[in-house]
Amino acid sequence: MNPYYQELEKIKQVLETYFEAAYCKDLERLREIFHPQASMYGYLAGELVLGSPELFIQDIGARPSMREEGIDCRCIVKSICMTKDTATAVVAEDNFFGSFCFEDSFQLLKADGTWKIVSKLFTTIDE
Repeated sequence: MNPYYQELEKIKQVLETYFEAAYCKDLERLREIFHPQASMYGYLAGELVLGSPELFIQDIGARPSMREEGIDCRCIVKSICMTKDTATAVVAEDNFFGSFCFEDSFQLLKADGTWKIVSKLFTTIDE
């Protein structure tokens, strides 16, 4: 396989891991895919949220998992744009925790051969 497509597949895997870890409440896997200095900004039901991924991870940890609750949550990778060792991806999430629809923009960086999320910009679509 062409190295370019191999890297796109690795990025897609990070995004799939993000969704699966959030869905199954796998906090360690969530922490692993974010760079230690990552940031997270956006709007949750009209409220501005500024901080690190740890706020999101703690929120996931404070609830029963979506899998345990039987929530039919879906995730679609809308786009991935990669330039050498940087990438931007847009993901749509439907029925997150049974309540929210999100559009997330992720910025990723390849550091030491591994793709990590360095920032997440998000907003709820319908409130």
